[in-house]
Amino acid sequence: LLEQTTDGRPRTRAIAYLGADSRARTEVLRGAGFDTVLVVPESSERLVHIALDAAAAARRADTVVIASEDGSLAPIAVHLRALGVRCEFASFDSRRFAETERWGATVLELSDDSRIVP
Repeated sequence: LLEQTTDGRPRTRAIAYLGADSRARTEVLRGAGFDTVLVVPESSERLVHIALDAAAAARRADTVVIASEDGSLAPIAVHLRALGVRCEFASFDSRRFAETERWGATVLELSDDSRIVP
């Protein structure tokens, strides 16, 4: 997953956010190169964490990649672009983020090779 989303670019930090039902994936994600794995039970709370961390990363990154299946994260692209930061969304269903391209975001279609299964 990290190789596909960074496309050879240097990676500063990789954070994974999991629901309580995905706790078993914690060590698998760390083994796959994620620096931090946070278990946040509530979906809405996870989205807030992702948006805040993306905004904070904008101070030290030129590109922020968000891999998610939740299209409600799309508005973060507007904020990141306003800060001069490139925003990319990676998803197994890129149609969820199709409208973000008009906001200057790039949408990456993930393949089955990107799945991390414990």
